[in-house]
Amino acid sequence: MAKPPAPKATTSAGGGVSLCVRRAIVRASRLGRKLVAQASLLAAGNSNSSRPRNVVVSDSTWLILGLGNPGRRYAQTRHNIGFVVLDALVERLAKTSLHRVEHNAHVWGPVDAAPLLAQDDKRRTTSASQVLLAKPQTFMNASGEAVIPLGETYGIPPSRWLVVVDDLDLETAELRMKPKGSSTQNGMRSIAACLDGNTDFARLRVGISRPPKDSGISIVEYVLGEWTDEEAVKVSTAVDEAASLIGDAVHGGPLTAKVKV
Repeated sequence: MAKPPAPKATTSAGGGVSLCVRRAIVRASRLGRKLVAQASLLAAGNSNSSRPRNVVVSDSTWLILGLGNPGRRYAQTRHNIGFVVLDALVERLAKTSLHRVEHNAHVWGPVDAAPLLAQDDKRRTTSASQVLLAKPQTFMNASGEAVIPLGETYGIPPSRWLVVVDDLDLETAELRMKPKGSSTQNGMRSIAACLDGNTDFARLRVGISRPPKDSGISIVEYVLGEWTDEEAVKVSTAVDEAASLIGDAVHGGPLTAKVKV
């Protein structure tokens, strides 16, 4: 299998200093204290950033983020399972509803999250929960540079973020909800770095497994490789289950989201 081209480097102008670092420096200088970006996120609703006039965000709105790499060449790769799940949510909930591009991300909503619940779930008729759906377009390793401004603009704190991401340490299509904690996945590390190490945000890990030990395939080549036919069938089923887990997490918290056996 030919090695797919690597995503573009995420260095920035000005001696390689990242956008997140430059943003933090500007805010600290302007407001006279450290870590203003993180503080503004943790105090939900205190953001001064503008948002579309017709968009209303409540205390029950969650920011759902699917991580991946933009462009057709990466669309069917294992690393892009976050995009695949997010696309399924858009199809089910939003379609073209309030679609726009903001802060280097495709954004939809907020929209009613009740359709993510089972048909017989009584919460469907009483739900006030909404979701803002987003696909960062900064490439995986710089995901934080899109995620942080989105959180600020809509006043949604990390405690109401749910990130959908691929995981090498789970079997293909295995799902695992985690309410918070560290991660070695590069997109997750980027988000945590832009929050000055804060990892108190939920994530839905979708397994992509690892390449066979004696295959000679590197991790980079593997995650940027496309699904096999057998894997694709498993993933298709997992995407539907992922939507249900996200619905449970949004309505009852990440700890209530259990994989159905």
